[in-house]
Amino acid sequence: MALSAEQTLQAAAALAAAWNNRQSLPTLPESLRPRTLDDAYAIQNALIRKIGAPLSGWKLGVTSAAAMERCGLSAPILGCLWDETTQSEDTAFSYSSFLTPMVEVEVGLRLARDLPPKEDGQPWTQDEVQAAVSSAHLCIELADCRYTDPGSRSWPELIADNSMTGGLAVGTKPITLADTPPGKVEVYHNDILIAEADHSEWPFSPVGALTHLVNSADVIRDYPRKGQIVATGSLIVPAALPSTGRLTVQCSNLGRVSADVL
Repeated sequence: MALSAEQTLQAAAALAAAWNNRQSLPTLPESLRPRTLDDAYAIQNALIRKIGAPLSGWKLGVTSAAAMERCGLSAPILGCLWDETTQSEDTAFSYSSFLTPMVEVEVGLRLARDLPPKEDGQPWTQDEVQAAVSSAHLCIELADCRYTDPGSRSWPELIADNSMTGGLAVGTKPITLADTPPGKVEVYHNDILIAEADHSEWPFSPVGALTHLVNSADVIRDYPRKGQIVATGSLIVPAALPSTGRLTVQCSNLGRVSADVL
């Protein structure tokens, strides 16, 4: 049975309290726990409204076909990015503002225009969405979760928690995507390698991911806007951030991005 409107608001209030107090919770009460994606996104939408902070953009996760199959999902997961925790790579994060930070490497796409639902109800094409991108950037995402043990929680529960949004460090130098695959991706924490991947081809299309988001206005109950950035999915398996220090990503075909966590 779907959650009632009252249960949805109660679940959002519990998660918002965890966000605002920077405290984790074991899980939502049984009666408020989402078990479907519809319930999950209803809670997420209520959570975003409850927090009421300005948005800097949007994010997708579990973007590749292989990742979706592994996780039992039929589409990427979606969430918003907060203005407060989206910054350029030359601005430091506070380690104490995270609960269970995980490092991801993303391609962020900056928008040159609003992309609302079309008046005729037709979906946006990938070419149309590509034309609305002003720049692409290599990014470091610090995914985070309000649950004490994220690995034990279901995908609807994680989506309700804004799909594990944490912080995003946006590379200052734009990159060129073209048809060049990412190549070798290495993540260093204080000069120690903590994650790597090698992509001889794209595991997913960043513009294709953005197109999926743009055509999901009924899910996020909003739409991407001019100036916002969209993080299109991780190029590595998320790696735990063990402590404060400097994160550096080297991508053989896309460049380099760094972020300090103090």
